[in-house]
Amino acid sequence: MNARIKAFFFYAYVYFLLFMFNSLLITLAPNLSFNPALVAGVLYAVTPPVLFVAYRFSLKHFLGLNTTLSNFLKGWLYQFLPFVLGSVVVSLLLKQVFARHSVAVFVTLNAEFLIIYLTFTFSVGKIVKGA
Repeated sequence: MNARIKAFFFYAYVYFLLFMFNSLLITLAPNLSFNPALVAGVLYAVTPPVLFVAYRFSLKHFLGLNTTLSNFLKGWLYQFLPFVLGSVVVSLLLKQVFARHSVAVFVTLNAEFLIIYLTFTFSVGKIVKGA
């Protein structure tokens, strides 16, 4: 299997685990007597650094890239910012299309994997490797 695909799968898998964990915590927060807004704020603060570490690990481990921290950060920002913007837009559009929330979440998650793939490939090809 292509090393770039392996790197992407690792990064996407970490994103999926974070998505599931964040959803679980937000769902359980009221039952555990936690303020849902505080839980969401903590998750929003923790998720980007975890994704950055996963991005950096996937590029170092699977692609063998040993570049500077600033290049990793630049590449990750070129991946993460378009992903967040595209994710929000897709999520809002799909919630209008699907009446059932569970279907909208399922379709949104799959659309987000496509967005992650496109932004990951762009950031690796153009920013980190300079191709």
